[in-house]
Amino acid sequence: MNLKSYKININPNDLIRGKTPDDINERCFKLVQIYMTNNDQWKRLCKTTNDLNVRRITGGMTNQLYYVGLKNGINEIDNDAITIKFYQSKHFKKDIINGDTDDERLNDTIISIIISEQGIGPKVFGILSDGIIQSYHEHEQFRPKHQHNDRLLKKLAYLLAKLNNLDIPIAKDKFYLIDILTSYIHEGYRHHDVSSLAKEFNLRYLLENDFLAEMDWFDSFIRYYLDQCPMVFNHNDFRGNNIMVLKDSDEILLCDFEYSSYGFRGYDLASFLMEWDRNFLNFEDTSLPSDDVVEKFIQFYIEGWEQIDPGYSTREENSCQKIMNETKIGYLFVLIHIMGVTLHQKEEIIASLQFDPKKISIGVNFMFKRYLDFKNLLIEEKIIDY
Repeated sequence: MNLKSYKININPNDLIRGKTPDDINERCFKLVQIYMTNNDQWKRLCKTTNDLNVRRITGGMTNQLYYVGLKNGINEIDNDAITIKFYQSKHFKKDIINGDTDDERLNDTIISIIISEQGIGPKVFGILSDGIIQSYHEHEQFRPKHQHNDRLLKKLAYLLAKLNNLDIPIAKDKFYLIDILTSYIHEGYRHHDVSSLAKEFNLRYLLENDFLAEMDWFDSFIRYYLDQCPMVFNHNDFRGNNIMVLKDSDEILLCDFEYSSYGFRGYDLASFLMEWDRNFLNFEDTSLPSDDVVEKFIQFYIEGWEQIDPGYSTREENSCQKIMNETKIGYLFVLIHIMGVTLHQKEEIIASLQFDPKKISIGVNFMFKRYLDFKNLLIEEKIIDY
């Protein structure tokens, strides 16, 4: 077992969750009959299950996503295909306590409808109790070749500013992420007996530092820091996988908002920038790019805000330096997020990614080193007063 590596060796096409139901064609046909009958093309060309092409497509590690297309469609304004997403249990959400109801999927519905109406994400055709029907778009995920296209970067920065500016009618809880992560970290550390595994495998950074005390320090620090930052609506998974560059048009849409909440700008910015020029599955290289790259994207982001809110850039809290500092703190937060979700794992998420407490501890040790190194850098740069 390689104690120095944190590489996930899986094919991106394997990022699917659960078995495809035997009756999926019938289920999709029934939904089309209910939700697409106001569309002349669908009404005319979809009479039986044999009129549909239904196939599983990569929907990430949370839900099941299906392409549903008309076999005899003529591509009238891209209306001959849709996607149907069936929800599975979330890997990441607040615990239900004191008799509260689980409103996570209600929030998803609210967010998806507003995102659709604002043109930020796919059009919503139907809301289901266990899923959602949306427009299908041929696209590429936002990868290094797109990162070096300034025209696309400006479009993306504007779209992020537009997203962050949304007023979504959900709880304005800027501590949503840290509440969950602190709970996951403490519970997972004990559940997997990480302290014993650290000794067994001589995991240096977990042995030489008080991991839980450091996590508690970050919890206190980020709560104080969030109080100093403008609160915005965050995607919370703003990575290349969830950024669609549409084929033939180079327009951009965002998708998969099920982990979205209120928070601060630096989190989404860091989530995107830490994938700069790297394979998104290579967790061995999860650093931010050079300051000039970060600054360039933030300048595009500020320009995007100016289009939405003239005068935005003149306010002190919106200076490039302020947002750069937020982004660096955001990167530290993303590392905490990775460790928290890793420690929370109690079963395999997808078939090709086996559950192994030993690998969990090794992965946390690796990310903890990243966290400590970057925290020390932020102390040296006087971004963190420690």
